[in-house]
Order: sequence, then structure tokens, then C-alpha cells
Amino acid sequence: MYNLTSAVLASVLLVLSCSLIQTSLQQVTTDYWNQFVASRHHSNFVVYVWASWCRSCTETLVDLVEIQKNYEAKGLHFVYLSLDDGQDGQAVRQAQQWLEEANIKKEKYLLKGEFTKKMEMLDIERIPSFLVYHNKGTRLAKFSNNGVFLDDLRSVLEAVAEKRKPIKH
Repeated sequence: MYNLTSAVLASVLLVLSCSLIQTSLQQVTTDYWNQFVASRHHSNFVVYVWASWCRSCTETLVDLVEIQKNYEAKGLHFVYLSLDDGQDGQAVRQAQQWLEEANIKKEKYLLKGEFTKKMEMLDIERIPSFLVYHNKGTRLAKFSNNGVFLDDLRSVLEAVAEKRKPIKH
């Protein structure tokens, strides 16, 4: 009786922990993602495209938290889009752990599909990347990690927050 109860309890805990991961880091299809971007008429927003296995991606999370604090107050919203393999439970847990350690609590997605197809669909060459969108779903700028991209990102975010037209990157 004890062994059966322990096994059932372990199974329930495993299912609950997987459910928590999925609700914390929502796995979405490319169709869902495209609809999501097109439907964001109420705000300007920044998408951080990253993966848990990418060292510069996880290092940038720390800086991004500060940037997010500064610009959310100015009406910009931040969305986190992981390109980790959604079929790899360890990768999903690692992505969730990085987000938790950076204290990122909302708008966290994991894009399903094959890595290179996701990169093509997002029209990016490498990660980490930032995609800045106007409140009509139009992409204003994209940045990839090239050493100075956080300064470039800040200047574009400042222009968007002040309702000026940013220089396209």
C-alpha cells in the first residue's frame, strides 16, 4: 500500500510540475505567434528572442530587466520568446529557471518547431535578438547581439516612448 501511494503521489507531483512549467512558459505555434503580434494594437512592445543554451542570451537577461523597468513606465511592453526545443523537458525547465532567476514574470513564450525554421519565420540571423513593434503590429527595428546592441535598443526605445519615429536598424 505504501509503495503504491508513494508512486501515485510522485506521478501527481510530476504532472503538476509539468503543468506549472507550461503555464509559466507558454508553448505556442508560429501561427499563434503571428496572430499574437498582429493583435497587439494596444501597445508598443519589445520581443526578446533567446534560448537557454545561448550564453550571451542568458547574460543579456540581467541587463534587460533594468531596461524593462525603465521603459514599462513609459508604456512599452516586453515579451520573452524562447527558441528552446519544446520537446526537450530539460531545456524547457532550464529556460523557465533562467526567467525565474531574472525575476521575469509575464509574457513568456516558447515557440514550437525546428530552430532554423523559427529563425527564418522571425527574420533573424542569430540570438539574442530584439524585435521592436509599433502598436499596429509593424516591426520598427530588430537588433542582434553585435556588442553594442543594448545601446542601440535604448535609443530606439526612447524614440518609441517619446512617440518619435526611430531610425530603422
